[in-house]
Amino acid sequence: MAAGDFAKYSNSSQGIPGTTYSNLNINIEDSDTGSIVTESSGIFTPSQPGYYLILATGRFDATHNNRVNVVWDVLQNGSGIAGSSGSGYARNNANPYAYVRAGSILYFNGTTDTFSVRHKRDSGAGSPAGSYGWTRLKLVHLGDNLPYARYGTPTSGGYGGNTPTDIGGWDVITETDTSVLELEGGIDISLKDPNRPYLIIYSLDNSDSGGARTTRVSDITLNTTRIGHSGGYAYQRDSANQHAIPFGIALAHPTTQGKIRIRCWGYDDDAATLWGTFNNGSWTLSSNSEEAGVMIIALPPTTDTAIFNDTTGGDTISGTSTVPLTIMDTEIKSGTNFTKDSDTSITIGTSSDIFAWGTIMVERTSSSGIRNTSATRWQLEGVDQDDSAYGNYLRGEQGTQDAKNMVLSSNYTDSVNAGDTFILEKFDPGTDDGQFDETSWGGAFFIDLKTLKSINPRRVFHIS
Repeated sequence: MAAGDFAKYSNSSQGIPGTTYSNLNINIEDSDTGSIVTESSGIFTPSQPGYYLILATGRFDATHNNRVNVVWDVLQNGSGIAGSSGSGYARNNANPYAYVRAGSILYFNGTTDTFSVRHKRDSGAGSPAGSYGWTRLKLVHLGDNLPYARYGTPTSGGYGGNTPTDIGGWDVITETDTSVLELEGGIDISLKDPNRPYLIIYSLDNSDSGGARTTRVSDITLNTTRIGHSGGYAYQRDSANQHAIPFGIALAHPTTQGKIRIRCWGYDDDAATLWGTFNNGSWTLSSNSEEAGVMIIALPPTTDTAIFNDTTGGDTISGTSTVPLTIMDTEIKSGTNFTKDSDTSITIGTSSDIFAWGTIMVERTSSSGIRNTSATRWQLEGVDQDDSAYGNYLRGEQGTQDAKNMVLSSNYTDSVNAGDTFILEKFDPGTDDGQFDETSWGGAFFIDLKTLKSINPRRVFHIS
């Protein structure tokens, strides 16, 4: 067992959740490279002390002409974790897929500490029906004795319109080393060691009961510049499908001391394609202690990473076509084991275990009421990686309640061979007719997990 080891679990036989929380039973072990965890009835016990990245993803498949909004979050030792939750929406059996995820970065003592992923649905309309097409969980042991911080209870507010608004009012839940990570003024999170990459998870729970159809988009800035792969998104339909929770992951590696901020807003709208009417609805960021939050860990300085931004967008998301995405046009940080081949692909130099994350913002460029569920996934050496797939729902034109954007993001966690090539692609999960949609921004990052292994061990000295 060592830092960089990972485990993967799955299940495809779970029915529709109830309207109160219950544990997901993601209980089929697909891999565990270092015997890092044990599982019993959906309760996981990490086997070695240290910090772990938890990432759970699912697709709920609706089978009835009623709306379904699914919510997930992470529990540690039975308690909810601020910043861990996500939501997904299925319109009906014509747009049946509600993609949903939850995640955390948490410390476990290696003996008694546990975690689980729980789920529920909003009350919905009529009698929603269906089951999960699949659920998956990925767990990565990041190491021990690493600088770490968690923040919660931000300032409540609507955060609507088409201008990103910085979220402030964060409170410290924990900061293990303020010489590396420190909250400043309730709004800036200072990354003080430029030699380290910083892995970040956040989610923005809402506390209202819902109203008009609306969306919320989120991202992270580093020194006021957007981290392209950090985007989150959620769609809120009404008071029966009210939980709309943007969730995002980012990797920041400042060249000098840096400051990050979390932002939220209603929609992006290119002035050249301005159309429709956006309604801010009643979406309100929650300040409850177990809901909205941010988690950050400073990885070892020798961790091999690569970071890319898509600063131009412009990929047409054309109907049912599978499209390679140009999310790597700007290289923010180069990595030893990662070679950029083009704006769409990178190649691995040496066989290793890789964590990859890619994100695109999709904008509807003209007025259309076509409902659209699109998805992305990683392709590795020409083979589609189905366990990396993730999608979202874009409503389009709806009178005075138009929904203009969505964010798609996908994760790969597994072993790769020397010379393997990564491409992020948009694909049609079976409900995509987005001929009026194109990308506007995005990005990707990669972590060579094997480079976590030799750094920051817990040292034990024996004197005789």
